[in-house]
This record gives sequence, structure tokens and C-alpha cells, in this order.
Amino acid sequence: MGMSEDKKNLLRQVVRDTVSEMPVRNITKVGNFEKGGGFKKVDKAILGSEKGIKKITNQWYRTEFDFDFYFTQVPKLNKPEYREHGVFTPEQQSGVEEIIDQEITPNSEGISIIFNGNSGAEKVMMTGWVMAHRFGHSVRASRSDGRIQSAWADYVNDVNDSLKGLVRDVYDINNLVFNRTRSQHGGEGESMVDINSQELFRHVVQQLSTFKSARDKKINRFYEFYYELFAQYLITGKIEFNVPPENIVVAMGPWGRKETRKLIDPDLAEMWGRDLGGMADQIQDRIMNVLYACQGKIFLM
Repeated sequence: MGMSEDKKNLLRQVVRDTVSEMPVRNITKVGNFEKGGGFKKVDKAILGSEKGIKKITNQWYRTEFDFDFYFTQVPKLNKPEYREHGVFTPEQQSGVEEIIDQEITPNSEGISIIFNGNSGAEKVMMTGWVMAHRFGHSVRASRSDGRIQSAWADYVNDVNDSLKGLVRDVYDINNLVFNRTRSQHGGEGESMVDINSQELFRHVVQQLSTFKSARDKKINRFYEFYYELFAQYLITGKIEFNVPPENIVVAMGPWGRKETRKLIDPDLAEMWGRDLGGMADQIQDRIMNVLYACQGKIFLM
């Protein structure tokens, strides 16, 4: 038998209390925040405010991992090759340390992240959630580290397999297709949403997910879902899904007409909702494995 959710939550709390009273161990600002760099005016105001910093650390409280944050406002780093870079090799670390004139000592039991501005595709201000989402991009970009790449691929593959099975069993949707890839380190890589399934996938996950961008129907690119789910775990401490709706939107037709699929058996919706709870637990375990693979490493975002 699996562990109950109450016991899992208790175990997570014990780990948090044992490992660290505050997962964000250190926050270091590097560079001149009065001059140009990757952070805009609103972000500099947040990072320059004790209240803003406290809000960020409070948002990261529910993770059981230690983090060191570095915020760099250094013009020489404000270049495409230093964005969403991923994990450092020792040579790359040395080069960046020379640019910022600051030594960065990795936390062997935690995760160090250098936030080199806030230049994501969506023009949103720096919050704890945005940082968690963008950290997911940095993890996924870490293709030089086989363990991290494998853990991230396992996470994505598990999400995809679970969703494919769900929509097949619940709505008789059989055209959600994923193409398997190979990793550069050998073995299986991420399963990618087939181009003909991308809109179907995007519509489905927006209705099943509980985080704000899904509620607001603002997952504009299907792959952002994986980073939002990753952020949900880091910020809230758990993954949650909605009970499958009676009618689920699978496409938008001309003049805003919604194309929908109906539950095979509406009387079983509650049971399927419980199945989603089990799916969420499994995804949480996969994300935990990703974070364990990130321990002791430095990431440039």
C-alpha cells in the first residue's frame, strides 16, 4: 500500500524542519543595480526592498531543498549566451566568476542559482513563482549533465504518459501523440508532443491544472506547462489537478466555437479525480528526483 497524503505531508515537513528552517539560505546581489543589466526597473525595486526579498523567500518556504540565490546586474552578462544557460561546468563557472568579480561556492547539500536578469518571453515582474518557472528552464537546458537530463526526461515522460492515458480512458481521446527522442548521453530522452497534438495538449492541461496561468488560459505554448507544474511544486509543495470536467475543450473552431469531448461516464468523474491525485503524487516524486540531481550544482538562469 502507498503512503497516505497526510503521512507524506508530515514527512515533507519533518525533512524541511531537519534540513533548513528557511530553504533560501542566502541571497546575494552582485553588480550595480543603479545601472543597466538584465533586471528592469520594477524588478530592481523588488530586489532592493526588504519586503520584496522577504516575499520571495516566503514563497519558496515549502520546498525541502536548500537554495542560494545570486542576482547579477552586470552588463557583460546581459547577453543571449548567458540566458537560460543551465548548469555550470568548472570552466564556465570560472569565466562567469571573472566577469562578476565574485567567487560562487556551491552548496553541496543545496542548489545555487544565478539569476542573470528577468528576460523571459513573458514580460512579467520577478516573483518567487517566476523564479521557480525560470529555474525549470535552466534545469531543462542542462544537457551537459547526464543525471539532470535523465531526471528531467523521466519527469516529462511521466507527465505525458499519464495525461495520454487519462484522456484516452476518460474522454475516449486517442489522438494525443508523443514522439520519443534519444538523449545525448544514451538511453531514452524526453517524449515530445507531436505537432498535430500540441493544441489539444495545451487545451487539456489548461483545464486540468489548478495554477493561475491555467485558470487564466494563458499557457500560450504547450511546453510552458512543464515549467508551470515544476513551479507549482516548488512554491506550493504539491501538485494538484482539477476533477475532469463533464465536457473538455480540445480545440477552438472558427468564430471562437469550442470543440469539446464528453466524459465517457459522468458518474465516474469523482473516481477519475482520485486517480488524478495518484498521478500528482507520482509527478511530485519525479520532480523530487530532478531536484536531487540538481543538488551541489550551480545554475545560470
